[in-house]
This record gives sequence, structure tokens and C-alpha cells, in this order.
Amino acid sequence: MARILIVDNRPVNRGLLTSVLGGAGHQPLVAASAQEGLAIARTQPLDLIVTEIVMPSMDGYEFAQTVRADPQLKRTQMVFYTSAHVLAEARRLAEACGVAHIIVKPAPAEAILQTIEQALHSEPAPVLHLASEAFHQEQMR
Repeated sequence: MARILIVDNRPVNRGLLTSVLGGAGHQPLVAASAQEGLAIARTQPLDLIVTEIVMPSMDGYEFAQTVRADPQLKRTQMVFYTSAHVLAEARRLAEACGVAHIIVKPAPAEAILQTIEQALHSEPAPVLHLASEAFHQEQMR
């Protein structure tokens, strides 16, 4: 099955995704920060990255932009994993940084696996290249 990197600063979220994905036969790898996720992504072959959006130090948007800017990683499919209260903003900013799939917390295992399968069987979304200042202002909002 797929090698999937889970990037989330909350142990409970990493544990849930590891359990669901591992139970479905995937090989989950975990990172507690975006920086740790980048280090793993640059040294391990991956089929997919699932990342939280709201994280300290480097958030999911910055993480996605960094992945998309890296020639080695830019074709790696990504999924955002976030709370429903930021969904409208998350969809708009996800599209801008080349992330087509979002899992909304809390999500049942079936919904998580369905989104993962869709992401694994689709091409990475194009990056829209918003002006960096405009993107940053939208992101901070």
C-alpha cells in the first residue's frame, strides 16, 4: 500500500491517523512539526502527505508551499487535515498552494480513507501562485 507522512503537532491526531491508515494497510510515517515533516519527506519516498494546517513555527500552508517549491517533492500529493471552523478559508488557500483534498475534523475512519484514496489516485493540484504578500495576508486572517 501507500507510504503516507502524517504531519501534525498534536499526538492525538497523529495517533488517530496512524491507526486508521495503518489499519487499512498503508504505511504511516509521523512528524510532530512541519520542519520534521520536511526532513522525513526529503529522505523517504512518499506517496502522500497529510498535514494539519494550524501548527506552531511553520503552518500547513507554509509547509505545502515549501513542498511545492522543492523539485524533489513538488509532485507529492497532499491532503490538509483541519477543523470545520476554518473550512472556507482552508479550501481557498489550499487551492492556492496546490492542495486539492481536505479532511475535516472530526472525521469518521471511512471519510478519512475515502479522501486518502481519492488523493492517492489523482494528480497533484496546480499551484495558483498568489502574490506572496496577498497570500500571507489571507493566511494570517
